[in-house]
Amino acid sequence: MRKILTVCAVATMVLAISGVANAALVNNGDGLIYDSDLNVTWYDYSYTTSVWADAVNWAASLTVNGVGGWRLPSSKQGAYQWGYDGTTTGGYNITSSEMGHLFYTGLGNSGEFDTSGTETPVLFDNSDIQNAIHNSGPFTNLQFGNMWGDGYADYWSGTGASGTNGIWAFNTTYGYQDNEDKVSPSFYGPGYAMAVHAGNVPEPATICLLGLGVLGLLRKRRA
Repeated sequence: MRKILTVCAVATMVLAISGVANAALVNNGDGLIYDSDLNVTWYDYSYTTSVWADAVNWAASLTVNGVGGWRLPSSKQGAYQWGYDGTTTGGYNITSSEMGHLFYTGLGNSGEFDTSGTETPVLFDNSDIQNAIHNSGPFTNLQFGNMWGDGYADYWSGTGASGTNGIWAFNTTYGYQDNEDKVSPSFYGPGYAMAVHAGNVPEPATICLLGLGVLGLLRKRRA
């Protein structure tokens, strides 16, 4: 039994090295996407709701492939500040929140404004937000919205803004983070929620089996 556990541990390590080192976002299947930068797993499903408490309850009660313990993405805490260089709690180019990190760093998207506060006309046009280029990577259910069609796409976080009754939400249409009411975060449509889990999901047992397969291929190659 101890030998099997040792082999599983080694196999898991081999899988992690071979499958994660070459990409920040790894598609584990079944809607599970691992972000090696943050060491979290995203569940590729956008839950629609206009009430923050409903989003919190949805994530907390979620079970994917037998794995519970899901939550809403975390966000940078602090007093409300708006800016463009990514150092403030609200505004553009913020990668300190999990959703902002996914949008900017993981998927390589650009916001409506660069870090100097200059609008990016190559990507955005005030008369037609559909001109914006959005990369979705391995995600198939991540919403971006548009100004004249589906409306803004605001994603709830699980973090409140200090000194307010609001909750930080990330707008994937324009790429900004803002403090939103706990009910009806977007004037143009409902809010969205995407769940996140610490570490690499699936469960270690599943990873072990995958890792053993990798080890088997390596042995075969050496033979």
